Amino acid sequence: TIATFRSCFREKFGVPRQSGYVRYSRGIIKLSDTINTTSLRDIEQFSHLWILFVFHELLSRKHPGFQTAVKVPALEGERKVGVFATRAPHRPNRIGLTVCKIIRISGGSVFVEGGDLVDGTPLIDIKPYHPADSVTTARYPSWIKPCSQVITQVDLDPCVVNSL
Repeated sequence: TIATFRSCFREKFGVPRQSGYVRYSRGIIKLSDTINTTSLRDIEQFSHLWILFVFHELLSRKHPGFQTAVKVPALEGERKVGVFATRAPHRPNRIGLTVCKIIRISGGSVFVEGGDLVDGTPLIDIKPYHPADSVTTARYPSWIKPCSQVITQVDLDPCVVNSL
């Protein structure tokens, strides 16, 4: 691996389903000691990065295979869809992809926002987000809702707010 992702999400059950749900979460990409920091030269000229990673906490000796069809939250369990029509983490190769906003670079660390990775996730590669990566005519099923349309309100008890 080329790096490790340091995250506020300490366990996989607390990680949001998509990075768009946590646009302001903070994380740090820490390059491995075997990767020279010059590999980051000029990356700060980009606003975002693609991160290719390994779903390392999905290793299971009980269930070495994967499900070919999965339930998606948007369909509330009414039917299953093919795993390749989802972004479910349970995949045959355990490789994931996410995008993060670059905040700053310091030595062998890239500080980012919007990471939806569990702390300690091994990174296979990082690539700059390029304007050609955006597909304005993308088609998707009706059960997919853009993150901007998902609204969640969290009400905190005044005692909790005061303790912050």
